[in-house]
Amino acid sequence: GTFLVALIGYLIVVDVAADPQVQAEFKHLQDRFEVVNVVHLAIALALLPTAWWVAEPDRAKGDQDGRVNPSPEVSPLLPSDEPEKKPSASPYRRLKLHLAVAFVLAIVQQFTGMNAVMNYVPDIAANFGLHPLQGNMYVMLWNVVTTVFAIPLSRRFSPAKMYLSSAVVASVACLLTAIPVFPAVSPAGSTAGYAVTGAGVLLFVAAFQLGIGPAFWVLVPSLFPPEDASMGTGFTVTVQFVFGLAINFSFPVAVAGVSGGSTGDQRLGVACVFAFFGVIGLISTAILAAGIRAIRHQQQRQRQRDSEQCEHVEE
Repeated sequence: GTFLVALIGYLIVVDVAADPQVQAEFKHLQDRFEVVNVVHLAIALALLPTAWWVAEPDRAKGDQDGRVNPSPEVSPLLPSDEPEKKPSASPYRRLKLHLAVAFVLAIVQQFTGMNAVMNYVPDIAANFGLHPLQGNMYVMLWNVVTTVFAIPLSRRFSPAKMYLSSAVVASVACLLTAIPVFPAVSPAGSTAGYAVTGAGVLLFVAAFQLGIGPAFWVLVPSLFPPEDASMGTGFTVTVQFVFGLAINFSFPVAVAGVSGGSTGDQRLGVACVFAFFGVIGLISTAILAAGIRAIRHQQQRQRQRDSEQCEHVEE
């Protein structure tokens, strides 16, 4: 899907640039797209109550007189023979370790620099004489190719191993992308420097699609107990979304600030930002590995206690 979007965007730009008449008609095309977006939004809003529709058949079961028999889940006010459960401690206090590890996971997910890398792709393409959208299309094609290989890898390795190993590779790729861009390392317009940078970008995209991207959604719920997986997943996704927004907005500001303003050598800012991503990625990955190991030990001890309790009850 991402490659198709990039290809369509590139072809539209080429078509618009080649024909002045198309430029005048492009606004009408945008208006048509707005109509399509409104239709998509209406469909999405209509699908919101689908969870209630799915549960409705279970609630609509009636007795022989045609009356609805509400279940305890539907009518919690009805008397029940089950003993009343006391509210447990706050999940945020009970799951301090899990939430801390999830927070670090969100840092690794966003501060390895995926959004920044994709923002920098047009500049790399321009230095190779390519149209920015053309370079973006090539990167999206590489994105598609590497994603396919994530399927066989997921059958051989656990999500944690895939994620941690790919995070290390992605962090190293950020450093590989940063070093040739430093003005003291290679002069402006150096083809060799940008070739190394381009290789770093491709390596980063491969690492992201082979581990960081797909394994994230499997790894997150496994960090929490089954009864708290929904809450923990929501917390992790929200934190990484906020980090992603911060990077998208702060990346160009940070590049310009480190470079000494918009008139300075922007390569210095880009190099420093990518070096920051690489260092943060390596440090946070090491912390994440230790946190996942601690959670796994905790889960193993809990399973042992549950097994001992079951054996005691059977006796």
